Amino acid sequence: MLVFATSSFAGVPSCETVYEDKCWDEPRQHCETVQKPHTVNSVKEECTTEYDNKCTTVYDNEVDLVPRQECNTIQVPRTESVPEQKCQQVPEEKCETVYEQECRTEYEQECKTKYEQQCETKYEQKCSTINEQECTTVTERECTTVTERECSYVNGEQKCWDEPREKCWEEPRQKCYNKPRQVCQQVPKQECQNVPRQECRQVPSEKCEQVPRQSCNTEYKQECTTEYRQVTKYESEQKCHTVQDKVERQVPRQVCNQVSRQACRQVPVTKTEYRSETSCTTVTEQRCTKVSKKTCNYH
Repeated sequence: MLVFATSSFAGVPSCETVYEDKCWDEPRQHCETVQKPHTVNSVKEECTTEYDNKCTTVYDNEVDLVPRQECNTIQVPRTESVPEQKCQQVPEEKCETVYEQECRTEYEQECKTKYEQQCETKYEQKCSTINEQECTTVTERECTTVTERECSYVNGEQKCWDEPREKCWEEPRQKCYNKPRQVCQQVPKQECQNVPRQECRQVPSEKCEQVPRQSCNTEYKQECTTEYRQVTKYESEQKCHTVQDKVERQVPRQVCNQVSRQACRQVPVTKTEYRSETSCTTVTEQRCTKVSKKTCNYH
């Protein structure tokens, strides 16, 4: 307490100012932050790697040897003897009654039959049935029963149990069957036959008659000899041999690989989280201030 005194002479009032503390209770809000636990239900995804067998059909080339006849026409020489008549005039002197021969040459056609082999290649179609495997991918629906954990709150208390559920998916399957296919090819076939052919030539033939006449003169008579000469002729002849042709065909086979895939499911999860909450209360706080007071005395 501060006291300020003022003095005066006698008969004059003497005053002083006195300061006093004046206090009161003042209310105010007092707040503080606290961490409170809260239960949170959520789900999380769990995944596993599963492997499926995936197959594809590939085709390999295989070579088959198919026999066939290959023929060529060649010229074969044939030698034969051909008769040829050679004649000449020979002089002869006669003085008497002679019979003069008068001759004339006539030509007669002489023919003979020859056989020649004529061949032609014909193709016959030969077919066989083979089985080819054809495969298709079909899907079948498969199901299994799994259990999932479920929870709920009853009267503020959490209760959990295993809930059975059916889980289904499309499972790929390979379905194969034999499909018959007809394979045909042209096979050559040689057909030959003997064809008759007439071969003709003009053969001279001399026809004579006797005519009597008296004379002396030189006569000429014809002397003929037959000679043979060699004539070469060429005849066509078919020569064949077997060759192997390579024929490719497609042979299917299965190639399989393990293919991974992700299988995921939802799993419930319960966790506790702490949240900040503000708690406030009303408190009183004493506040004071200085109040002046003046006191006077008379002397």
